Amino acid sequence: GKNAVWTGHVVANAGKTEQARMLWEASLRTSPYDASLLFALAGAERDAGHADKAREYAERLVAVAPRSREAHELLQSLGGDNTPVFH
Repeated sequence: GKNAVWTGHVVANAGKTEQARMLWEASLRTSPYDASLLFALAGAERDAGHADKAREYAERLVAVAPRSREAHELLQSLGGDNTPVFH
């Protein structure tokens, strides 16, 4: 969860983005509904040029955090079909 997100950012900032993505993906297997992990992975995949994978994570993020404006904005920025629903 949160520790994996933080550790991944430290690793990514050290120039090891692939290692960070691997860490986040491994953590997501045990915490599949962790919005922070999904957000981090969507951004990492976007930055790596993997738009389809980034959009997949962003769609999962919106499903997990439907009230998150940031989640909806991320999905929209990735070209996802998204109708914002804020409650």
